[in-house]
Amino acid sequence: MLSLASTIDRGVFDAPRRIGCFSYGSGCSSEFYSGVATPFGQQKIRTMQLEKHLDSRHQLTMKEYETLLEGSNAVKFGTRNVVLNTDLLPRVWQSIADTTARGGTKRIFLAEIKEFYRRYEWVG
Repeated sequence: MLSLASTIDRGVFDAPRRIGCFSYGSGCSSEFYSGVATPFGQQKIRTMQLEKHLDSRHQLTMKEYETLLEGSNAVKFGTRNVVLNTDLLPRVWQSIADTTARGGTKRIFLAEIKEFYRRYEWVG
């Protein structure tokens, strides 16, 4: 979806144009999206300021990344029930709290999977 949003955000759409995007799903599935992008749609995407939001993400250290990989072993394809351990990366949570305190936006995270249903929560 980010690829599609970026194409619409950065493309030239002074008139409606058909675009397509192929998404490879890491062996699980793949999809091809096709649609018509319009100047109005491009304006809607641009007002979301996706690049600004992506640039404001917390950059993980290599150690945090490895901790996340080891600790997130509980979530795999077909996971039925799990409560995610939010204590794995305390520096990330503090960064989110600091950003929100300075007027930044809240973040959403996967808190739990219960009977295959994913429950997300806002933090910040």
